[in-house]
Amino acid sequence: MSTLKSDALITVGEILQDAENRLREAGINTPRLDAEVLLAEAMNTTRTRLMADVDREVTAVQSMAFEAMMARREQREPVAYLLDRKEFWSLDFTVTPDVLIPRPDTECLIEHFLTLVKRDGVEAPRILDVGTGSGILAIVAARECPTATITAMELSGRALDVARHNASAHNVSAQIQFVQADFHREFWEGAPFDYILSNPPYIDYETYETLAPEIREYEPKQALLAGHDGMDAYRKIIPLSAMLLRPGGSLVLEFGDDQGPEVNRLVAENGGFEGIERASDYTGAERVLSARRRAVRG
Repeated sequence: MSTLKSDALITVGEILQDAENRLREAGINTPRLDAEVLLAEAMNTTRTRLMADVDREVTAVQSMAFEAMMARREQREPVAYLLDRKEFWSLDFTVTPDVLIPRPDTECLIEHFLTLVKRDGVEAPRILDVGTGSGILAIVAARECPTATITAMELSGRALDVARHNASAHNVSAQIQFVQADFHREFWEGAPFDYILSNPPYIDYETYETLAPEIREYEPKQALLAGHDGMDAYRKIIPLSAMLLRPGGSLVLEFGDDQGPEVNRLVAENGGFEGIERASDYTGAERVLSARRRAVRG
């Protein structure tokens, strides 16, 4: 609860200091940043402009809007859900509690995929995005590869609604076919593909219980959990990708901390792939694996 008097003249600087203290007490690691982002939203301005005028008065309407968001943030609801959006690849994406919040780490997957496309010289790639969620992989792939045709598959109908909205907002709906389905043997629509991309669930049960409240209590559980060892999704995606990719086509997967060797093992033991590569994210941690579908030999 704010310690500021409701009938007092409140400035940007004063309300931010009070909010920072409250968020720190709530256990939030970035209290000042979060306070600035939420106040800028309430005042319909940018953080830069906000901080350039800390003596500016906060109106009663703005203060009420800010307080409503603050109350939710103190309960550890993610900022992205409070704003209904998150930036990824320098683009704004609508996000709701039906989809995971995009992480900067996943940009590594896109970068690696684009490197493969350029290296392979595929002029009109056919792409499958497994578990599209908010649609970030499919949409960025469509924008970066205007000649691509993309199938974006997702089991959750509500998540697909978010993805369709984002595709429309970024003017790539014509390139993407959205399909509500699980990834199973009967899924052949659009095959064979040149590339299969996926940032699948990869959290194990034990790790899930240690996650921050922002993740554990608000983000969709089905998009995070993947069995007792976090490998269930890979056990499904890898063998089916070996059937759905054209010879020479590539599977590109994101994985969690320290999971690279195990994902590598699953791909290698499948027997349908060659040319395994692993790439690191911006922190230097291994985050992405790619492998080519082995050519069929007569």
